Amino acid sequence: MDWRGLGQGACALCSKRPCRLSRVVPPPSLPRAMADEELEALRKQRLTELQAKHGDPSGDPAQQEAKQRESEMRNSILAQVLDQAARARLSNLALVKPEKAKAVENYLIQMARFGQLGGKVSEQGLIEILEKVSQQTEKKTTVKKRLLLLKADSGFQTLVPRA
Repeated sequence: MDWRGLGQGACALCSKRPCRLSRVVPPPSLPRAMADEELEALRKQRLTELQAKHGDPSGDPAQQEAKQRESEMRNSILAQVLDQAARARLSNLALVKPEKAKAVENYLIQMARFGQLGGKVSEQGLIEILEKVSQQTEKKTTVKKRLLLLKADSGFQTLVPRA
């Protein structure tokens, strides 16, 4: 929608008044291209500041290339080891629980490197591996209950934890 016909601060959808549900277009006094260029320059500046602050290694092309090669190698090994149904299940798991999917991928790659797999892993085989990995990484939650006793001292009652 063109902003020229809209008043200052008008809604981009209804062109009547500012609206919380839609974006407010820049006033006609500022050309849209200039506002977009300035905004893009500010975004780039902020991104470089954040990368410098956190030491983001993604700027190094050699590391990006190494990560790309590693990813391709992992995918090729998994393609050789898993059948299509198992790959689909693993990719669905990666969407929901990426840490668990990564652990299963590492387990499968390790088994493949040491020759412990006797062919392609089916979906049922992958489910068994998932159960093994889940048991190994299972988090134990314990609830500790403490009994509080009422103790009468000097005419008022206080709660005292029992030792």
